[in-house]
Amino acid sequence: MSQEHVELVRGAFGLVTIPGDPGAMIATTHPDFEMHLVGVGGEPVYYAGPSGVREFFDDVAQSWESF
Repeated sequence: MSQEHVELVRGAFGLVTIPGDPGAMIATTHPDFEMHLVGVGGEPVYYAGPSGVREFFDDVAQSWESF
């Protein structure tokens, strides 16, 4: 990953000023945004666009509740 991309992600997460409220980050997410991750069980996980960012944060919150 390029340093430019690292700084972009850091800046995006900096928009999450209230823990558990990624609203500003979601509001600035480009519709073509894609995030490809590996899930806990090794399965591929895919998030796309602003709704994908919301889903990502919801999934993380749900995972922490069960952890």
